[in-house]
Amino acid sequence: MKSIVIYYSLFGHTQKVAKIIAKKLDSDLLKIKSEKAYNIATAVIEGKNDIETKHLPKLKKYNFNANEYDLIIIGSPVWWDSITPPIRTFLMENDLSEKNLKFFSTFGQSNGHIFSDAIEILNNLEDVKAFNSTKTNNNHKIKMEIDDWLG
Repeated sequence: MKSIVIYYSLFGHTQKVAKIIAKKLDSDLLKIKSEKAYNIATAVIEGKNDIETKHLPKLKKYNFNANEYDLIIIGSPVWWDSITPPIRTFLMENDLSEKNLKFFSTFGQSNGHIFSDAIEILNNLEDVKAFNSTKTNNNHKIKMEIDDWLG
């Protein structure tokens, strides 16, 4: 079964989890980047506004064909209780309606409504997992959580 882990990460927590998952499953890995990169200041102001208005930022070019994969795993940090704008753009640009999907998030304080937001876009999404980013410094613990999630 061919799989891919697709993620967005600003501070590295989501990237760390994505890389561990990709290594465990021997998956391809795709980091999503917006053309106009967020930083801590712009994430606070522009990122929040983009989430509230459901603005879809333009993404840097990426190479992805959903038909090449049996399993697609998508990861996003939680911003203002929701999916990051770059991941929302990716989800809106790609038809994943017939795919086997998993979705994970990393969060600091709360997972918010990120999963209901993801399910709103991805009607066929059934498998979700939240990783507390304060725990991503413990590789052993994260690997155990990933093993429990993926089986």
